[in-house]
Amino acid sequence: GHTMIGDDDEKVVVGVIGAMTALAGVVFCRMVQERAERDGRRVSLVHLCLPCIPPRPPAVRALVAGEELDERGNPGAYILNVAKQVEALGADVLVCACCTAHFWFDEQRPELGVPIVSLIGCVVDRMNALFPARQASFAVLATEGTIAAACISGRSLQPGMS
Repeated sequence: GHTMIGDDDEKVVVGVIGAMTALAGVVFCRMVQERAERDGRRVSLVHLCLPCIPPRPPAVRALVAGEELDERGNPGAYILNVAKQVEALGADVLVCACCTAHFWFDEQRPELGVPIVSLIGCVVDRMNALFPARQASFAVLATEGTIAAACISGRSLQPGMS
């Protein structure tokens, strides 16, 4: 399996799909490196930032409403292109700091040779770990696109959580 941070003899290259928002990928890379440094580890990152990707929230709203998007207005094709380029640069696993972009990941996974880590799935997994088999409610601030992406991600909270 893949791990996010490898030992010196088992290095994993994390590919970061960038350019969704001005600095999201840069901030994500910085946070990963700062955490790794605190833990006494090193992380190999490949971050590709191509600011050609159309805005995601309006595209998600349109697709959820059943509208069709032309190729130039559909972020999915652009995201897949960047993901393939990051993979070609040697990434063993992909991440994207834009949660709204997760809307397209389920259809893109089969076209890639490496896994995409779901940040939405990571949040759900963490909440389930923090509140196992307990009733709990929590709030998540998110765009409409992120909420739509979470709804189709197939991830669910423990019973009793909302």
